[in-house]
Amino acid sequence: MEVVYAFVNDNRVFGAFWERDGKAYMFLPHLKRSAIEMDWQHWYGTGAENSEELNDKKYSRLINFACMYFSMSGIYFERSSVCQMTTPMGCYYPRVWRGVPSLGVLAGYRAIPPSLTEFSAGKQAVVAATSLFGGLVDLFRYVEPNKLNDNVYGHRIRELLILACTEVESHWKSVLLLNMKVVPNNFHPKTRDYVKLCPVLKLKEWSVTLNDYFGSDLISPFDSWDESKSTQSLTWYDAYNLVKHDREGKF
Repeated sequence: MEVVYAFVNDNRVFGAFWERDGKAYMFLPHLKRSAIEMDWQHWYGTGAENSEELNDKKYSRLINFACMYFSMSGIYFERSSVCQMTTPMGCYYPRVWRGVPSLGVLAGYRAIPPSLTEFSAGKQAVVAATSLFGGLVDLFRYVEPNKLNDNVYGHRIRELLILACTEVESHWKSVLLLNMKVVPNNFHPKTRDYVKLCPVLKLKEWSVTLNDYFGSDLISPFDSWDESKSTQSLTWYDAYNLVKHDREGKF
């Protein structure tokens, strides 16, 4: 089975390449859904083999060829950033997809056409998120998102917190179960199970801010997630857990 190499450059362009049956294959999914087959004559015909700039001896001939080929399309990447794919070609982890910038070159690109079940789940998730965002916008009519109001609380805030956290739990559970080899009978996942998704989904790298509100801090909701304190280390989730079970005591 061929070894597949991939890169993501500073402009968030993803590319992959590999060698099979004496030919090189170059793949830029935002330009074409299939790979371009390249004969090695393209490499030798340009004299690249004898060029110190094109043929960096620290890297394999394939990586150097890919670097040259992609640069001809205006796409540049550091050879040192290339990594070998750890999963066989065509294999993937269900629902583990970080997405792409809305205005990036991959906008609208779907790596794998979703099944009807996945498509339906995706649409439902969008509707649920839209509903939550609508509730948040409505809340801002009464409580300005300002540091002076950080300690404000109320029934509507509690309701939104509970709805948001149950939605997060729903996604955690779906991703976890779809990627388990064997799901034990009567398995009821807890945060000690969900925290294992953190490195896989790279959750600590995600952050959000309220762009329309000047001075709004950058929020990294999973930055403090700790496997040894899988519930308490997420302050917002811990608050949800407490107020869900004890509104009068933890309101």
